[in-house]
Amino acid sequence: MKSSVIVSLAVLAVAPMALASSGLEHALTKIQPDALYPAADSLEIFSARNEYESFQVVVNGPLSGVSVAVSALSGPQGTIEAESIRCSLAVAMEITTYSNDEGLLGPVPDALIPMRDPFFGEIRNAFPLDVPTGENRMVWVDVFVPEDAAAGTYTGMVTVSSSSGQPEQLPLSLTVWDFALPSTASLPTAFGYEGWGVLFGHYDDPHSHYDDIVPLAQLYLESALMHRLTLSSMLTEDWDLYADPIDWAAFDLRWGEFFDGKDLVFGLQNARATSVQLPDIGDTDPERVAFWQEVAQHFRSRGWFGLLFDYTLDEPGDTQADYQEIIDRAALVHQADSDLRVLVTTDIQEADPYGVENIIDIWVPLINFMHGKPYDVCWSTDYEGDQRPDYSGLVSAGKDLWWYQSCMSHGCGDPPDSECYRAWPSYMIDHTAVRNRVMGWMSYRYDIRGELYFDVNYCYGVSDPWSTQFHFDGNGDGTLYYPGRPDIVGGTTHIPIESIRLKHIRDGLEDYEYFLLLEQQQGRAAVLAVLAQVVTNAYTYTGDPDLMLAVRHQIGSTIDGAIFADGFEYGDTSAWSGTTGRTHQASSTLLGADSEFF
Repeated sequence: MKSSVIVSLAVLAVAPMALASSGLEHALTKIQPDALYPAADSLEIFSARNEYESFQVVVNGPLSGVSVAVSALSGPQGTIEAESIRCSLAVAMEITTYSNDEGLLGPVPDALIPMRDPFFGEIRNAFPLDVPTGENRMVWVDVFVPEDAAAGTYTGMVTVSSSSGQPEQLPLSLTVWDFALPSTASLPTAFGYEGWGVLFGHYDDPHSHYDDIVPLAQLYLESALMHRLTLSSMLTEDWDLYADPIDWAAFDLRWGEFFDGKDLVFGLQNARATSVQLPDIGDTDPERVAFWQEVAQHFRSRGWFGLLFDYTLDEPGDTQADYQEIIDRAALVHQADSDLRVLVTTDIQEADPYGVENIIDIWVPLINFMHGKPYDVCWSTDYEGDQRPDYSGLVSAGKDLWWYQSCMSHGCGDPPDSECYRAWPSYMIDHTAVRNRVMGWMSYRYDIRGELYFDVNYCYGVSDPWSTQFHFDGNGDGTLYYPGRPDIVGGTTHIPIESIRLKHIRDGLEDYEYFLLLEQQQGRAAVLAVLAQVVTNAYTYTGDPDLMLAVRHQIGSTIDGAIFADGFEYGDTSAWSGTTGRTHQASSTLLGADSEFF
């Protein structure tokens, strides 16, 4: 039977590009600042309620004393106030060694210094700024659409002021669809966080700032929740958990709102964490078991127990000794509470000989091993093709199936032109915005129920994150934030500085919510048919940001129930010109083992 998904994509057309001093661009293009950039002189964006939607303001030089402001957005039944709009200056990282041969070289925008930070309300040093001749600077804008916003079209103005002449005014239109996303992510995440490492990023004398570990962790966790992520290891360096007895009332004051539901300083209300890594406290096995038992009892009493997991072993080797370590630790964890979940980053092919199917509760294979490339491209036939059916029995038995990406998305030091590591989803600075965003699409495509990532601030204790984040042979591997020190970003207080990559990850998780809502309307098969326009498999997907945005628009319009007079059917994206004025070709460009990367 023919699908009932009918939308018009022609409505996304915007004014032609012009090489003016300022312009607007959608969020899914990384604009390097070392050349002039032709942006549109107006922009139309689309959003659900209770969603963040972003765009970019491009300022071409020469201009001095530049500042950017976005007005409130007025609609037929109300206003999205300026307080729901945040402007941040994009700061580029100079990339001298690419993550692999798909990467960009030169300055790539990543860190976002806010005009006014949402945590303390302090003005930071984003503006005014000077733009040299022949270059551009980019301002990132986040718009949060409140959950109670009326559906319809809202309009406002982006104003670019400078000391060089009259302000430029760029019209902005926001169409709000008549459905809302949940405040708590439907896809659980467990992104690592090192509280001790954060001190090294923020302070020259970290040993004098032990008392700042928890306050900083709370700021970073709140920022992560704004991006629909959970920093699951936030408790591992809460020193008060080492006390005997533990003051659980004080603990609840520190962390309870993150588990019960927190009204965030910008955007989401009643947002909750989706996972908590069990801290490993105790010098002996009996001490650890007693501690875990106490944690389990308290979390159970507060209704938080389902968040807990034990990170039992990371990437075990294919040895009996490593899997025996898993078996032994799992026995201790289950001695504390038989319902505590055991998480291991392994795959069923490697683990099968060691008899751990009933021991591991959360299976976390690499994305590379969920759908591997052919043997003549990579090293093993064990993972060639779609491996997802091999996990169906575990899932049916009540096990959770998550996954993760790693340096294998760019090579881990192997030759940078290796086909084995090309085209995977990637959180690297020098990889495209599509690659930063597509993981959420992949999670739906493969019916994955959670995502793990090893760290968000790895390089804080290893290098200066503002100078280089090149670790594990990738730019930004394990680091999605920058330390917002007052001597760098202005103000008087320390804050987390978010990256553009974090925004793309957020957008991918919001896309995932769209897929679930469409599934409720039309079933999973219909959603997969739409996704197939963008994603073929874990390493073959479109490299065209306009196509990805067009398919998102299809899905959003369908959920909204919008049927347009010109009657485009889903799959027909050829009429959409995109926000950049480049006409999208329906054939699209795919990233994959045998295709050229764009």
